[in-house]
Order: sequence, then C-alpha cells, then structure tokens
Amino acid sequence: MDTVWRVDAHQHFWRFDPAAYGWIGDDMAVLKRDFLPAELRFELDIRHIGGSVTVQARASEAETDFLLGLAAANPWILGVVGWIDLRAGDLEARLETRASSSVLKGYRHQVQDEPSPSAFLEDERFNRGVETLQRGGKVYEVLVHAKDLPAAIAFCGRHDLGPLVLDHLGKPDVRHESAAEWARRIAPLAAQEHVSCKLSGLITEAHWHGWDGICSHTSTRLWNVSGPPGCCSVRTGPFVCCPERTIRCAGWPERPWRPSPRRSGMPYGAATPAACTASAISKRRSMSWICG
Repeated sequence: MDTVWRVDAHQHFWRFDPAAYGWIGDDMAVLKRDFLPAELRFELDIRHIGGSVTVQARASEAETDFLLGLAAANPWILGVVGWIDLRAGDLEARLETRASSSVLKGYRHQVQDEPSPSAFLEDERFNRGVETLQRGGKVYEVLVHAKDLPAAIAFCGRHDLGPLVLDHLGKPDVRHESAAEWARRIAPLAAQEHVSCKLSGLITEAHWHGWDGICSHTSTRLWNVSGPPGCCSVRTGPFVCCPERTIRCAGWPERPWRPSPRRSGMPYGAATPAACTASAISKRRSMSWICG
C-alpha cells in the first residue's frame, strides 16, 4: 500500500545578498531578507506538511553546498535541487564531488534569465550536460516562461533518459492567456511520460496586487491535460506551503508525519518522512502534478 506524505516540493532558502540575488528587484521588497529553515518549519507545521524540497535560486555551486548544509542539519529537508555549470568541460568531475550526497536529487538552471532562452535550450554543450545528468540518475528541472514553451517541449523530447520536472506549470501568461489556451499549448508536454509538472509560482505571472485566485482556476481547468489539479499555494515569501495536496510514493517506510518540537517537544526531523524525495516523485506517473 502506498504511503502518503505531504511535501512542499518547491521552496527556496537564502541569506539575502543584493549582489548575489540580483533578480530580486525593488518591486520584490518582501523578499529582501533572509529565509531560513526555522521559519519554514513553522509554516509547514501549522499546515501539517512533513517536509520540503529546496531549490536553487542563483547560478552558484556555493549556494548548492549551502543548501546541502541546511539539509544535513534539518532532516525534514528531503531533497535539494542545486545548480551546476552544465556546459563546463569538467562537468563529470564536478558532479563527482557531490556524488555521495543522497539528498541532492537533481539540478536546475534558470534558463528563463538567459538572453535567448529558446536558443539556450538548443545549445549543444548544455544538452550534453543534461544528458550527463540523466545518465547519472539525477533529475533536471526546466525553468522557462510561457514564450519559450515550444522550445521546452522540444528540449524535453530530446532528454528521455530520466525524469524531467517543469517548474511553475511553465509560467503561463495568466494575465492575457486563458486556461483553455494554456491547456492546449501544454498538452504535447503532458504526453511525454518522463515529464512531471510543479504547480507553484503562478501568482508571479499575474497582477501581484490584484490577484484573484488564478492558481485554483487554472489548475482545475487543466485537470484533463495530464492529471489531477494541484492545490492553490499559500505563499510566504519564497516559501510555498500546500495544505490541500498529498503526495504518494510507493515502497517507502510506513513512518507517519508528526509535529516538530514547536508543538511536541521532539527534535527537528525526528519523525519526518525520510524518503519521499524529488527523484521519487518525479519518476511516478501518478505524480504528474507536484504542488510546491
């Protein structure tokens, strides 16, 4: 019988540095501070969510090591999706330096920030790097905006040696595009068996100060595309908690979630699920939709 875990599948930690996180502009003042595990643990606890997968937020191997350190100190951080230079000539050697880490589940590059994201997805060295990741059993997460969806569909079609995860539903243009139109556009990607999709971050593409529930609206209308809808996320800075979504992972130990010390006096991570990770989630078609 499947064990049911409740997992926040996509969140970020950082010690804020304006130079390191240049993408956080003046219009994102709420993000201009540190976000660390103790704060997220509280948000997870009050929503009865057992753990999280933390994802890179800048192109830095130092940040990857920082996230791995947080995971080592907080066992309820069930997976890390880090960054590595996938075009590096010594990629295999760089990957080997972290090969012993069981919590490092995969990598992501912020393709959306490249000058030409669609062209970058066709870059020969980058594609070789992703193939190397997949041959090594790692997940790759795809981060693009709506305009680059055709290139992302082609990219995913070239890389079927392992699981891929589309972040943020591909960032649909919810200001100008209907859910029905996005469902039509994303259907070719949904047909690719090795691709999963995270429902999160949709609010970032809407009117920030006039958002009216597009997450729930969109996910409901996309039910028939590639699986059931995810939940409507509750956003607290870079932390996204999902009170309605359950994640099923077959074959993991029957170890139910229990509250952390804030509520029970137990050490952090003492009873959190140990193994429902990004890799496991990504490999299961029952998890075509991942709420994070």
